[in-house]
Parts: sequence; C-alpha cells; structure tokens
Amino acid sequence: MPERSVSKIAVDSSSTKKKNISPRLRVVISCVTFETVKVVKPILNLRAEKVYILHYDNSAPNVPSSVYGEFYQEVVRQLLDSGLRGCDIVERNLAVYRFKDVLTELVTIMTSECSSGNEVYVNTSAGTMEFAAAATIASMMVEGVRPFTVHTRGYTISGDEQIKRAFYIDGKPVGQTKDVAEPVELPTFPIDMPPKDLVVALRILRAKKERRLSTKYTSMVQAIKEAGVWNYDPEREGKVKDLGQAEKMYYSRHFIDGWIKYGWVSGKEGRGRELQITDSGINITDIFFIST
Repeated sequence: MPERSVSKIAVDSSSTKKKNISPRLRVVISCVTFETVKVVKPILNLRAEKVYILHYDNSAPNVPSSVYGEFYQEVVRQLLDSGLRGCDIVERNLAVYRFKDVLTELVTIMTSECSSGNEVYVNTSAGTMEFAAAATIASMMVEGVRPFTVHTRGYTISGDEQIKRAFYIDGKPVGQTKDVAEPVELPTFPIDMPPKDLVVALRILRAKKERRLSTKYTSMVQAIKEAGVWNYDPEREGKVKDLGQAEKMYYSRHFIDGWIKYGWVSGKEGRGRELQITDSGINITDIFFIST
C-alpha cells in the first residue's frame, strides 16, 4: 500500500463520521530530545490545535536547563511564534527512556483525547527509541489514533558537545533542518486493550498482597465492587439460593481464570492467597488504567 501524507488526509474525517463524532480539536503528540524541526514542522503541517510534548529535564529548580531542556524550550518558542497559545501546549516531563512510563502516559493521553471526540496524531520519528516503540503500540491499542513519521537524514551521536555541534546553529537548538519531509501516516493493525475490569482487579490483588492484607474471596469481591469494575448481575445470571456464594464463584471464574488465561498470575500453588502475580501481570498493572 502506498504511503499517504498525513497533511493531505488530516481533513478527512471519514473515520470519525462512522462513529457520528465530530472532532473538536486536532491533537498532535510528540517527544522532544534534541530535535526542533522534526517536531514543529509536522505540527504546523497538520494545523494542530493542541499539542502534547513529552520530554525529560531533571534540572533542579533555579538551575539552568540541560541541553534537552533547551531543545524543549526552543520547540515551545517556535510553536508560540506560529500562533499556538501557551494553553494549547501541554508539557509532560517524564523519563522518556523508560518504556513503561512512556506507554502509560501515551495510553492515558490518547484515551482521554479520543474519548473527547478529538482527532489524535502521534509523531513516532522524534524522541527516544522507547517513545517510538511505545507510540506505535499505543496508537494501535487506542482506536482512532493515527501514527506518522517524518523522514530526515539520520544521526547517531551522544554527548552535549557533539549534540551542540550537530544540532545547534548560532547557539540555538534547531535539530535536523535539511530534508525534513511532510509527515507520512503509518499503517495500523488493531491491538486489543487488556480488559479493564481484570486489570483494575489485579491491581487490587497486588496492592493487598504487598500490604499483607486479606485476599480472601469476600474481601476481594468487596474491593472490586468499590473500584467500580464488578459486573456480576444476579438478574442476568438467574436466581441463586446463595448470592454470596454465587459472587465468590463469579470472582473465581471471571477474574482468577481470566488472570491465569492472560498469564498475569500463576495458579500452580492454588487460587487463594497463594496466587502469584507474574512479571507480565506486574507490567500490566503498572501501565494500564492507572487513573482508575
């Protein structure tokens, strides 16, 4: 399939018309390390009305920004000069080299913006490799998000002085300025989000185990109800003689069996307090539905 320029299809709302949703804003998500043009140019090409910028600057207060902070500030300056308002630019300062942190943030942003009916794009070609990987995966999990790349010449360098020699002009951080093409949309292949109720309930189990609290069926059922992800309906399931026992059975069959099916817990030692959360289960609870 030939590549499509995002700038040419940005006004094509056919995908949103199917849902009878009219996008209120065109949103672009980018990561800034030591690039400006690869970030700013596609934002302008797409006529973005809201921009999320992920970057990492751990400089202490009242201390000059790191070289990465300077690139972030230059990107913001250029966006403001282009006509965007300060309130249109949303900063997310986090460790963009940690995949789980980035994936969590991206899924949260994308889910929120798409739920609001906005048209969301993500730039996978600027920033860290971890951001590129997380952005690609997240865009396939959250329906409606459109990932794109921007082709340029490549550099593989490190160190503040080398970065400044390669990406600064007249003392200003500019990044790669040559051969920056229009953004090109990437093909997507839908990836199912993990079931929200199973993830939230697993986080409850994990927290209880870490704090050495009761993980008995009755305690877990009550906690899951309080979290708002308990979906057992006695009327739907039919009349039962003992509701408490029926709920315990539902917890066992739906939640524990579900966790085991996805490989999030190991049930080899039993199905009560002996349940062991796997590395996959820890990752899932670290990344998804954090705001719940």
